[in-house]
Amino acid sequence: MTATRAPNVGAVAEDGVVYAAVLPDGPIFVLTGDAAVAWHAATGRHAATAWRAATGTDATDDVADGYIAALVDAGLLIVEKES
Repeated sequence: MTATRAPNVGAVAEDGVVYAAVLPDGPIFVLTGDAAVAWHAATGRHAATAWRAATGTDATDDVADGYIAALVDAGLLIVEKES
């Protein structure tokens, strides 16, 4: 899965925490730990591979994609079509 930030999302990263919201109505999501890593890993790369590399785990693509899917479900990321 490859994902990117949705065009109507604002985000700020500070001290390992990502504050992200669908604008203009929110809500604001506070992403920490693996969720913050997933946010950074998802944008512009093969998300599952990047997430595993960033967390140093050997989690399956299904586990990694689960984190990305949760961010997609929240409206923070959109899935890019594979070409």
